[in-house]
Amino acid sequence: MPASSTRQRRQGALTDVFYLILRRMRFPLLLLIGIYVVCTLGLSLIPGVDAQGGPAGPMGMFNAFYVVSFTGTTIGLGEIPQAYSTAQRMWMLGTIYATVIGWSYSLVNILALLQEDAFQNALRQARGTRKIYSIREPFYIVVGAGETGMLVCHGLDRLRLRFVVIERDENRLARLRLEEFHQDPPLIAADASQPQVLSNAGLVSPHCRGVMALTDDDEKNQAVAVTTRLLAPRVAVLARIRNRDAETHIGVFGGDLVVNPFQRFARQLASAITAPERYRLRETLIGLEGESMPEPHQPPRGKWIMCGFGRF
Repeated sequence: MPASSTRQRRQGALTDVFYLILRRMRFPLLLLIGIYVVCTLGLSLIPGVDAQGGPAGPMGMFNAFYVVSFTGTTIGLGEIPQAYSTAQRMWMLGTIYATVIGWSYSLVNILALLQEDAFQNALRQARGTRKIYSIREPFYIVVGAGETGMLVCHGLDRLRLRFVVIERDENRLARLRLEEFHQDPPLIAADASQPQVLSNAGLVSPHCRGVMALTDDDEKNQAVAVTTRLLAPRVAVLARIRNRDAETHIGVFGGDLVVNPFQRFARQLASAITAPERYRLRETLIGLEGESMPEPHQPPRGKWIMCGFGRF
């Protein structure tokens, strides 16, 4: 992916923040501009007095704007460039109260904006997007921070691989923040089935190597796989699908690795019962570095009773 597209992605996240600021602060800003324009224009037209107290012409647009500017922020430089006339002083009284009210109203709106959930989410998204697109090494996107997603994150961390986590449940993300990793992974609280969320998570980054859809919803996993295949065909996809129909449908896009957890676990369980030594060898070969050898076990031979006859 060209560097220009990466910069556009960063700028897009910041644009959302500025859009919220401008939308929320549009009226306060217009109110302040209107107050300054009226106060400056009126002060520039009111006649003044000279040093001897005689009538003099108005102070002019520049001097009026200068006086209104420091009056609206400090109120403390006195009457410059010379003593004011009574009319000018009356106008300055109105200017003082108008600018104070305008700035107070604007500050209240700024504080309210900082406390809005939408603005906080936009800020977190902008910071997260900037952090993700600053990664200069291969990384993976893990969608879903459940039990499986947690194990995958620890596995990637043990292999010294960077990863980004997308999870809609804030409680799961809170638990993930308490986990110990070599590097703190970027965490995104959003619905990964939305293409914009995957894009902000670094899907179109040249350093993204794969996406793992591990949520409990087959439709969301399928949406993640489809979005990845359309936006970043070069990125590998691993999707957990329980529904065989969805598994067949998702294979149309090619290159996707679809894992049916029921089928995979059933095969491993059957292998552990019928060929325990082969199962132990397999677990040893695919284990992570530093893990201990699996304990040998000898399941009882003979007939078994299966309780339950559902899909699993």
